[in-house]
Amino acid sequence: MFDYQITPPSGITLGSSNLTSSNIQFAEWFDPKYLNWSELSKNPSDGAIQLLISNPDKIVWETNENAIELLKENDFIERYYEYCHFWISSNESDACLQLLLENPKYINWSALSGNSNSQAVLMLKQNYDKIDWDRLASNKNPEAIRMLISKERDITRRSILGNPSDLAMNIIEKIPLGEINYTFLCANESERALNILEKVSIHRINLYVLALNANDRAIRLVASILPQEREICDNIKYFCVMQQLCRNRNPNAVTLAFERFDRIQVLKNISSNPNIFAITPYILK
Repeated sequence: MFDYQITPPSGITLGSSNLTSSNIQFAEWFDPKYLNWSELSKNPSDGAIQLLISNPDKIVWETNENAIELLKENDFIERYYEYCHFWISSNESDACLQLLLENPKYINWSALSGNSNSQAVLMLKQNYDKIDWDRLASNKNPEAIRMLISKERDITRRSILGNPSDLAMNIIEKIPLGEINYTFLCANESERALNILEKVSIHRINLYVLALNANDRAIRLVASILPQEREICDNIKYFCVMQQLCRNRNPNAVTLAFERFDRIQVLKNISSNPNIFAITPYILK
């Protein structure tokens, strides 16, 4: 489908940044001089974490989801708790859950309600009165969905629409099509959700939300809706769609962003994407 190869923009010399490291290798098409530290602070890859740990003064804590090792050192968690308490509880890593078990005062119960780590769900079952049921509806852990089913009155269709688990989809598929909030369904990466989205009018599709959906079929749907002309894609509405494609972990989304938008703008907005580290986007068939 996308017969487009990503190459560095003309006039750019790769490796011109001082941030290069023997342990960090960027993809050929990415120039580190375009690193955006706010966006990089959202990047879950090992390369991003290495850069953040080496440059703690550049971390944007409000958006960071990776620096758990930093938080465990030098009383960082005490100093930055007001900025990072939500992501600590929503982060699904075992390290974060262990940190919460050892320091329950740091738990944000609303954030934890969406955490699909089995230990997080066990903590929720032991604290029913603290559960945010709306956020629990987005939790992908099957046990969380069973908890919802046992409390059916607390199920909010809006939240559960983005949940790709089979148990959640069993509930979603029983909702009349005319009652579905398609903005939330556009975030659902399951094949069963895409079966629904591909059948509805494009006017029901929220392109901004769909552009972050990592399912290959979702990216194909975005490609079929996006204008072909780059000048049209550069208006404010489609610029926001481009930013979402840049954040999408699926390499095909990166390919589509380069295909439909200005290369320099893509490079400036792609630091949160794991693919900037020595991964070349493949071609979506």
